[in-house]
Amino acid sequence: MELKWNLEELFISDKSCLESFKDIDTLIKKIEKYRDKTLDAESLNRLLDDYFVCLEKSYRCLVYGSLRYYQNVKSDETKDLKSAVEKRNNEVISMLSFVDQMILSCGKSTIMDFIRENSRLEKYRHYMINIYKKKEHIVDYSDTLEIKNSIDSLLKRYFEIINSIEFAPILVDGKETIITSSNVAKYLLANNRETRRQAFISLSEGYDNKKDELASLLNSLYQKRYELSKIEGYAGVLERTLDAENIDIKFLNELENIVENNRDGLRRYMEIKKRYLGIEDAHLYDLGMPFDIKDRKKYPLPEAIETILKALNPLGEKYLDSVKMLLNDGHIDASLDENKSQTMTFSWYGYSFLNYKESYNSLKNLIHEIGHSTNDLLSMDLPFPYRISTVFIGETASIVNETLLNRYMIDHSECAEEKLFYLGKEVDNYLSSVFTQIRTTELERKLYNIVEKGEQLTSDIISKEYFKILKSYFGEDIIYDEECSIEWTRISHIFRWSFYTFKYASSLMIASTAYSNIKDGTLSLEKYIEFLSSGSRSTDSELLKILNIDIDDSQILKKGFDTFYKDLEEINALLDELND
Repeated sequence: MELKWNLEELFISDKSCLESFKDIDTLIKKIEKYRDKTLDAESLNRLLDDYFVCLEKSYRCLVYGSLRYYQNVKSDETKDLKSAVEKRNNEVISMLSFVDQMILSCGKSTIMDFIRENSRLEKYRHYMINIYKKKEHIVDYSDTLEIKNSIDSLLKRYFEIINSIEFAPILVDGKETIITSSNVAKYLLANNRETRRQAFISLSEGYDNKKDELASLLNSLYQKRYELSKIEGYAGVLERTLDAENIDIKFLNELENIVENNRDGLRRYMEIKKRYLGIEDAHLYDLGMPFDIKDRKKYPLPEAIETILKALNPLGEKYLDSVKMLLNDGHIDASLDENKSQTMTFSWYGYSFLNYKESYNSLKNLIHEIGHSTNDLLSMDLPFPYRISTVFIGETASIVNETLLNRYMIDHSECAEEKLFYLGKEVDNYLSSVFTQIRTTELERKLYNIVEKGEQLTSDIISKEYFKILKSYFGEDIIYDEECSIEWTRISHIFRWSFYTFKYASSLMIASTAYSNIKDGTLSLEKYIEFLSSGSRSTDSELLKILNIDIDDSQILKKGFDTFYKDLEEINALLDELND
């Protein structure tokens, strides 16, 4: 069985994608005629209708071109296509940036009168209100186009560097084994400790060879992003990033404080893992080793899909129908292919991408990405500006799926050993989605502060800051290999986005509450589907209220750790049972 994209829903060929810009150019000329008009309620509605049709057409080209590239990163043809659609999309946005300025020039009270006068404008209310909220930061797009193009070029160079990294072979069961970005994870999680150590060294040395180049690139990226934030009237990159999703800095500060106050839980888990492994001199690379099953299970794709449908059954028939559509209509590319990007797992505009390897992590990744694409699919009937959920909302939707999978597997475990494995995976979610991601956010804060003070980032400075943060999390009862200090080179999020990772942490805690509300019946399935179908039609805080969640209530975040500690206790009890 294979899951591969059918991109013909977007375009039937690369040629038709590029040719569609002719229609887009025609539409731009039509929209530009509004520049010389005095807007009334009717003409504003026509303008916005045409504006969003144009943006949507250009965005579909961007999505198609990018997806084609990730299908075959080794092809010059797909690289050129991706570059072309990115460039044209930026140009379209630049040429149409006057629309927001026209709305601002009308004045907010006039716009509200227009909405009352013409009910068809109601669908654009949230969009226009948001413009007025951010009016002091709205600049002519042409003022930022050069910087944004530079950032795109730097990101392109980042992927070229990552794809060029080579790793030294290791010995597995006495045989020399080639290490690649697509198989290294398997050896990092190996039962054999020497295999884990060698895989860690091979991976680290490969990235170490590129650390200076990556540090220089990161320095340039951060300088460009800071320059962009200043042009748009922000104090810095953090303020700009949070403002884009209407997130208050107080929320992030509270989240970081809560995670800091629960670092003892991380160290407690570390001690449990050391007990399980039967070692005192644990290295950080040992802690990734799962609570394993003697015969490590495989999850062939047909079985994985069956498991996913069973795990998601609590979300109801409408949700399952959407999942089946994604699976059957070419919206998921999960096939193993050496030409595909080996480091990327993502979902975009209803299309999911991963390399499915029949491991539990692959199963978890698949159900996670299905969460994103189902969220996209259910929001497709909204006007274009609202179809794409914020990261905050999207991660909540996908992590609910992960939680459902883990709990399904725990409940259907056939023995204590198997239950221990899945409980460990649930706890590992806190390591990867909470502790690791907030640690990354702390690193970003440090590095942006350095750049925003006019100083340069070097590999030595980044490694020093990263190592300091790493030790603050794990403490002294662990062995830190020299290679640990350059782990930052492998954190793609600090290159590709700004302050993205903390949303994983908050979303896990929010998703834990949403899961509990669904399970105990205080959140109806109708309300959950309403939440998933809302895209970004309102602020995150308003949308989360559909789930009976108040984002301003810090208890939501604190309660997120209740499940973590409960699972730790159950793991300890299972270890006692297995050791008797």
